[in-house]
Amino acid sequence: MDNLTRMEERWSTLVVELNPEVPRERIKYWWLRLLNVYLEPHRHYHTLKHIEFGLSRLDEIVGEFKDPKAAEFAWWFHDFVYYLKSRTNEYESSRVAIKAAEDLGLSEAFASRIEHLIMATVHPMVPEGRDEQLLHDLDISILGEDWNTQLAYRKQIREEYLSAYSPEEFRVGRIAFLRAVLTGGPIFCTELFRSRFEKRARRNIERELLEATR
Repeated sequence: MDNLTRMEERWSTLVVELNPEVPRERIKYWWLRLLNVYLEPHRHYHTLKHIEFGLSRLDEIVGEFKDPKAAEFAWWFHDFVYYLKSRTNEYESSRVAIKAAEDLGLSEAFASRIEHLIMATVHPMVPEGRDEQLLHDLDISILGEDWNTQLAYRKQIREEYLSAYSPEEFRVGRIAFLRAVLTGGPIFCTELFRSRFEKRARRNIERELLEATR
């Protein structure tokens, strides 16, 4: 079974668990919508690999969520809309997720949870609610990976931004973002993620800032 097939099956399983009566064609429709946006040519980091990475990390901590299915549904949609010069990507993504939830026969209460969870992935910020904080931390946990992973992540982010900004604009913006993350208190909201990733994330950011400001 190839990777795309596995991901499609995971999506289908999630939706059926949430609503066993949902028509299969609606599940397929939203899978194709997800697939198409995460394959957009301007994406290099915010791709299906990012979604897959988050799903695997969610599996590691699934017992920590009050509503793990809502967290997973939100994760599928949290970067649905991704335009480099937009400040409303998360909001627009949450609108699509709500529409998807409604189309798939899910409750208004569930759709509302999805909205809050997706908006928790706006960075840097400290969202309210345990599940929101976990999803926030999961989204930025890449910052606490090993240095070789950081180099690949940084390269992919740079490639994305160079489709809309000059190299110098990217450098200045990246420095500002990293400094904001570094000086805004703990990087991660939850002790679960702080204990695992905080120290290395700070080392990684300090190292990247040193290289970027030479």
